[in-house]
Amino acid sequence: MTDSIKITVLGELQNKARNDLERKCLAGYDYKRSYLNNHDTLKSLSADILVAGAKLLNMRPLSDDGTKLYQNKSILSDRIILRIEALFDMMCGDCHSTYRNAIDHEPKLRCRLCLQGCHDCEESEKKVTALLDLQRSGLCPNGGVWLCNACLNKNDHDNLGKLKATKSGGNKDQEQNTTDDKKDLSMIKEEDGTGDETEESGDLDQDTDNTKRGSKISPRRDRSPHHEGAKHDHMKSICPLY
Repeated sequence: MTDSIKITVLGELQNKARNDLERKCLAGYDYKRSYLNNHDTLKSLSADILVAGAKLLNMRPLSDDGTKLYQNKSILSDRIILRIEALFDMMCGDCHSTYRNAIDHEPKLRCRLCLQGCHDCEESEKKVTALLDLQRSGLCPNGGVWLCNACLNKNDHDNLGKLKATKSGGNKDQEQNTTDDKKDLSMIKEEDGTGDETEESGDLDQDTDNTKRGSKISPRRDRSPHHEGAKHDHMKSICPLY
């Protein structure tokens, strides 16, 4: 993916922004920075700015009666990053072409891990329709979880094996991290099977993030700072789960 695509997406969001609060939220994200740096910047903003940015991204930060649906600014900042990056280019696992979800288009499915929207190609549409029918029937195990192509590949058993220690050196800590991540897969809650994520209500102004940042390999797909040819450090630009 080229930087020009990301610049285009962020420009479209800026043009869509209706007020200063939304623009301030967007200004907290920089595609050249790592996930952790963007997360630090966003969660330092006020709750009002983050709520405005979430609404710009068609998220639902508040319930109908005004109750906050996210436990703290750390979680909401994480979801804002994912929703912005879900507008970048993605490879479809069904038709194997590159696609990009439009800002005002809500995909039929969102990735359980990274909130990437599904493609609307003919090949994907057939499978999505079948999955939605099974979800409505209640016959899908665990509600019928969908993963985008990138998250699916990252969690392939062969790929997970590559993240473990090599026979020559060995790294028990990294091996344990891979095991721990399997427990994290269920920690993002979804609403109505659409992948529109919500959390238990709480005080957004209280930032109680106790995650050991960068301490383990995330099962999410990576959106590394893109300078073509740059070496990617999975341990510094991951999107940890909460």
